[in-house]
Amino acid sequence: MLANKFHRLLVFVLLVLPVLEASVISLGPRHLGGHGIYPLEASVELNITNFDAVLTDSPTTYAIVEFFAHWCPACRNYKPHYEKVARLFNGPEAVHPGIVLMAHVDCALKMNSDLCDQFSVRHYPMLLWGPPTKFVSGKWDSKQEKNEIQPIDDGRTAERLLNWINNKIGSSTVVTTS
Repeated sequence: MLANKFHRLLVFVLLVLPVLEASVISLGPRHLGGHGIYPLEASVELNITNFDAVLTDSPTTYAIVEFFAHWCPACRNYKPHYEKVARLFNGPEAVHPGIVLMAHVDCALKMNSDLCDQFSVRHYPMLLWGPPTKFVSGKWDSKQEKNEIQPIDDGRTAERLLNWINNKIGSSTVVTTS
């Protein structure tokens, strides 16, 4: 009886687990849903373990952090818009590198729940804007009047988000269709 249970466990570990692990690693939480596999993400994935370090080390003047939940239909629909704008600012092919760090935090992951609470995340997706260092060990509360971290309320498409950013940085960048 014990040998039979051991044999089943061994088969699971050797055959099933690597397949599950590979599918989770290759897809990741942002790739679930009906949109298929997206191109490599331009926005930086943040979580409780790297949030402060990435934002502290960022050479950019500003950061946008998207707080989302991978199960959220609105977040899945918004992802291509956010990534289109992120490609303008992040990565090796960025048109405007070094100005805005665009990142995202999955609030549906248990490890990030305290981080999302810290920034008063109450809906998805939620975008916050500010100097990267102001996010570090910081908080945001919609009831605070004076805060260097601001919500982005008008960024539901790539064009609207880029217009919002352009107004903040004094630019006239446009989104190209690709």
